[in-house]
Amino acid sequence: GSQVGYTYELYNNSYFPPLSTVTGTGQPLSFGLQNLSGTYKVRAINQLTQCFSWMHDSITLYPRPIAYDVVPTGPVCLGTTITLENSQTGVLYQLLKDNMYQLGSPVAGTGAPLPIGVAQQTGTYNVIAWYPDTQCSELMNGTVEVLPAPAIYTITPPGTHCAGTVVGISGTQQGFEYRLIRNNLMSTPVAIIYGNGSMMNFGPMYLP
Repeated sequence: GSQVGYTYELYNNSYFPPLSTVTGTGQPLSFGLQNLSGTYKVRAINQLTQCFSWMHDSITLYPRPIAYDVVPTGPVCLGTTITLENSQTGVLYQLLKDNMYQLGSPVAGTGAPLPIGVAQQTGTYNVIAWYPDTQCSELMNGTVEVLPAPAIYTITPPGTHCAGTVVGISGTQQGFEYRLIRNNLMSTPVAIIYGNGSMMNFGPMYLP
């Protein structure tokens, strides 16, 4: 509660000046959201006489873990390691899937970038951190979307053939890009096609 004619001041660790000042209304008062850790107390001041009293009891707020970025950003494939760009000692980190499922065991912070786990299922991943002694927690920044790997199809026609043979693939999926690679030169594909859900051709190939 509060009294009309009094001013109520919120202090953190008894340090002056007050963090917030509210005028009494005869009703319970709110000092709003507080983000600083420490012990909070309230002092009431008579607006006419300036006499004051400290209110009974106090409340102690503990810090939350620092919110670091989850990497890599953007959609990734199954088997990708999900990492935090930094971590705190004394804090535990847990990999979450779809904001519901805890995957693996908590990982202790090291004060450095921290691998949290490997994405072995499709879904949206993020990381939650907490202090084990106070249980104060914080969700880390960002999410990682893990997409399914492409289905495996067969290059057609199989075997050894003459120059000019039309090379294709026995099936494709929409939303996927298919690259024809010669002699394992991944950076310079011979041809690129975009899946349409059926068999497709890269065209005739002349280089041995």
